[in-house]
Parts: sequence; C-alpha cells; structure tokens
Amino acid sequence: MASRPKLLMNSPVNVLHDKRKASVRIKREGRFHKVSNISDLILTEANFRDARAMHEKESAIVLDGARLSDNGLFRGMAYCLLTPFQQYDGQIMGFGIIRPFCSPETAFANQEGIGQALKNSGVLFHEQKAKCISELGRRWESLNLLNAVETGIKSGAESEILLRKFIVNYVSGFGYKTASLFLRMSGAECLVPVDSWMLGMLYLHGYPCEIPRAKRNLPRWRTDVLSPKLRKQALSGRKYLEAEEMALDLAKKYGVPGHILQLAFYTKKSSYQSMSSG
Repeated sequence: MASRPKLLMNSPVNVLHDKRKASVRIKREGRFHKVSNISDLILTEANFRDARAMHEKESAIVLDGARLSDNGLFRGMAYCLLTPFQQYDGQIMGFGIIRPFCSPETAFANQEGIGQALKNSGVLFHEQKAKCISELGRRWESLNLLNAVETGIKSGAESEILLRKFIVNYVSGFGYKTASLFLRMSGAECLVPVDSWMLGMLYLHGYPCEIPRAKRNLPRWRTDVLSPKLRKQALSGRKYLEAEEMALDLAKKYGVPGHILQLAFYTKKSSYQSMSSG
C-alpha cells in the first residue's frame, strides 16, 4: 500500500481562514474546484516539490544560459499571453508551436502565422493573442524591459510592484495576473499570480473574496457559452491586490513564498497533473 503524502501542518485548521465558511463553501461549490472536503485543500510536501519543479521549468523560458536576455524576456511574455482562459496542456502545446516566432522582429512580421499556429493547436482566442504578441514585437525596443526587469527584481517588493504596474499600463494583453506571472518567471519573489485556481482555493479556505464567473457554474474554457462581457471579467486593481494579500497570508501559514503557494495549488488542481503524469 502506498504511503500517504506527508502534510506540512499538524491539522487542516491551521491553514483555514474561517473553518465554518470553508465547510459551507466546499459543500456548496467545492465540486467546481475538485474539492470535496477540507482535507482536499491541504497542500503536502509533494505538492510543493511539484510547484518548485514547475517554477524552474517556467523560469528557464526567460533565460539564455543562466542569465536573463532580451529574447528570453520576449519568449516569457509570449508564453504568459497564452495563459488567459487556457488549460495548461493547451498553453504548452501552443507555446511549443509558436516558439520559433518568439523574437521581437519575427513576431511583429508574422501575426497571421502566429494566429494560425495557435488556432491549429487549440489555443482559445488565438487571434487576439496573436495580435498582442505581434504588437509586443513592434513595441519591444521602446519598452526597454531587460534593463527594467534586471533592476526591478533586485530591489525588493516595492520595485516589483511598480514594475508590474508599468507592464499592466503599457503592454497590451497584460493584467495583474499575467504581469505577476511574467515577473515571477523572471526572478521576482514578492508577487503572486492570482489565477482562478488560487482565487478558488482562497475562497474555499474561507477568505473574504469572490470568484469571477462562479455563479455560472461553467468551466472557464467553455467559450461557446461565455458572453464577451463575462470573458473579460477578471480581478484588477484593488480587488486583485486584496486577493494577493490573502494569498500571502495563507503562504505564511505554510512557510513558503506566495508564488510557490500559487504554483502548488495550480499543479495540484489544474491539467498540469495529467501532463506531468502522462
């Protein structure tokens, strides 16, 4: 008989924000997040090993050798632009196909080719994502991101926050989550990419947050039934920052950085598991 994964906490109660709310929410909506009881929420050492392995894998995208590079950062941004409303397996397939296009000049000149490649690999909203990648190539030199990222990630939380805000304001297709993901891949340690999995886990732990689209009770990749308004629904501004603080609070209970906590939930609950075991 296989041994049970070792828990990092003596009791699930240690990581719940509100046990009563957690119990009610799990009973009412847990099935939509692959959670049937409180113990399903609890992360183990194995979950954190998976999280660190995925972090290393994604960080390698932005590196040439062991250093950040201009083309590496462009690859990282293209990778992040594929994430919205996309399961992990489709994202990886799409990125693998468009990787030869992932330099600024090539991307700018090949919007149609990128769009067709993404469509062929089943990436959702392939036209919009191809447009964002091509536009990024057109503006790449003026953004001067290599210098900004190398400086910002070495200067602490405040600099990382300002750098994220710059990306959200000036790079088409990037919101708080995708900007946080990109910077985490590039070496930032103080930001949390609060995706739908992370938000769902915070909600089920009893934190005072809401889940966009939860009332529809539909998978987020079912684009045929999502209205344009609903597709655009995402955390932004104050609500995102509030959710990030909740994620950091939960991370402290586990004794891990916030971005590793997010990856632990993501690798445990998303299609990453089917990819890694296949």
